[in-house]
Amino acid sequence: MEGEKTSCIQNKTEPSKLNNLDFIRCVFLTNEQYNINKIHIPKQSLFIEEIFTATKLETIETKINDIIDNISKKLNEGNNGKLIKIPMPIFILISRVLDYNKSILDNEIFIHVPFGESKLGNSKIETNKIGALAIIDYFKSYFTSGLQTQKEIDKYNRSLINSFKFNNNIKLLLYIPYLTQNYKYITNFRDILNSSKFFYTLINSNYFLNFERTSRIDKEFINKLKNFGFNEKSINTIINSLKEVDKKKFTLYDDLINLCFEGGCVSEIGEDIERLVPKYSNDDAINNENATKYSPYLPNKCLSKTNGYICNVKYGKKDNVDIIDFLKTYSIKEIKDSLGTYTDIKYKISQNKEITNNNYKDNIDKYKSPVDLIISIINKYIKEGYSTNLNDINRDIKVNIINSEGKIEEKIERTLLNHYSKDYSENIIKELSIINKGYPGIPEVIFSLYIYKENLKEDKIIYMPWGRKLLSNDNILNIGDRLELNNKLFSINNKYALTINNNGFIFVYNVETKLPIYFLNKKNILNPTGIRFERNDILVSFIDDNKNEKSISILENIPSLVNNCDECKEPFSILLNDDNGDIIIYGNSFFDATNSKFKDLINKEKALILKTNSEDLLNMNFKKKENYVYCYNNENSCLK
Repeated sequence: MEGEKTSCIQNKTEPSKLNNLDFIRCVFLTNEQYNINKIHIPKQSLFIEEIFTATKLETIETKINDIIDNISKKLNEGNNGKLIKIPMPIFILISRVLDYNKSILDNEIFIHVPFGESKLGNSKIETNKIGALAIIDYFKSYFTSGLQTQKEIDKYNRSLINSFKFNNNIKLLLYIPYLTQNYKYITNFRDILNSSKFFYTLINSNYFLNFERTSRIDKEFINKLKNFGFNEKSINTIINSLKEVDKKKFTLYDDLINLCFEGGCVSEIGEDIERLVPKYSNDDAINNENATKYSPYLPNKCLSKTNGYICNVKYGKKDNVDIIDFLKTYSIKEIKDSLGTYTDIKYKISQNKEITNNNYKDNIDKYKSPVDLIISIINKYIKEGYSTNLNDINRDIKVNIINSEGKIEEKIERTLLNHYSKDYSENIIKELSIINKGYPGIPEVIFSLYIYKENLKEDKIIYMPWGRKLLSNDNILNIGDRLELNNKLFSINNKYALTINNNGFIFVYNVETKLPIYFLNKKNILNPTGIRFERNDILVSFIDDNKNEKSISILENIPSLVNNCDECKEPFSILLNDDNGDIIIYGNSFFDATNSKFKDLINKEKALILKTNSEDLLNMNFKKKENYVYCYNNENSCLK
């Protein structure tokens, strides 16, 4: 895990290696996903969150082992010596915590009016005899006054008023999908499916919780090329050429992968996206204009820890001053003076005192709040205090101060400039605007996802019967749920699949050979829409001649799919056997509750298939010969 960077360094080529973990992938989340919706916290399964200090990887390894030992202890409390092992897999997300560092308002005071004790909404303000008050104390009072809005609080926290850095604190999120928060096994497939959704998405998603290289190429762009008459070969040439250009211009993907490899970054506060990113336009000229307008690109959370930002802005020139120090040096006087005048005018207005000079109102009331006031001042110094020309050493900045008479005084202050890369700043702003236009938005939190090594602590951990694989809707069909037309239920090893086709035929087939191994329905059903397994029946939904959806039973001579036994308890779920493709109905505690007569039916159908020519099976062209008899192309090969 890397510490705080103090210079521009080369990208890492691989993630941190821990002796007890295998790296799976990088995980990128937006601020909304992580801090607001908290999608990383599962509802059903065991989730443990730890923050601790670690300056070396061995400390992280020890922490993980200690957590697993403690889980084992809790799992076995009160079991009278009967050993219960932790069900694998164990997933772990690791990231460096971005901690508050400092503020431009630290140790700064201003003259507040009125002097002494006064009220600010529901809060109390108390200055010394000459009206001196710490700026930070004023804002603490304002944020509990009842006059504030949540938007103002967020704006203040996200702004460049504050800076953040890595202080060797690590956030660790540990997940065990098949244990509950009460350290109990999840005992049925329905609940397992619910608990596995987050992890399945985490590992397999190509978009949600994921981040791909940015490109301007989308379906709309490709359709435009087609409308212009370009053939497929020309379109592919154009696309490949643009992708290479975008790869060089849009570098956030590489930056975030590198940030993940360095140890990730997690912040409890998001970036000020409104300040950083303009709205994306379909007009490139507008995007270029906005990118220039919004430069320089100055994030202060995880996006400020990327190599791109550090090399092209933060240390764009070796003598650049840290942005917080820069703002404290050049903007703090105007902030203090303006805030003092602001509170004076607000007090007079609250006391219904006559204000004879309208300059007060004209220049103070235009700000909705003290937050807007100081942030507007900060933004001015950022804009004026940075240059893309390395030959520019300093600049005169105009400062407007409202004096005690309510008149505007213009002062000139000479500012030593910081420098940044124009190309990088404008390209990253354009890239972020492209990303921000879609769901889920800009990734601001970066984790490394690991899995606990299966050969460790064998005395305490064990795999479920299906091994490392995470179960999904593709593997489980709960009794009462519907399998849509042409959708498939796969065995856990993906060797077999159950489906219903356009003729209403229901069958299980070998995924590799495409050959059916048995049928559950060989009757032709017009306009089928899906299949539903009930405890006592198999129903096929279809659209009748009046365009109404109805259901028909296809189960004959079998009163129930589920055995009538004490152990056969709900909920019931259907899976395909990995070894032979047979349908198995599991009850609670993973008990095989399949009715023996239903098993006999499957075996009988398998025997019929064995008599059928495999080439005819593969063609799957069914022809009706007589009621309840269906054949393939070769009418000598029929299934009754």
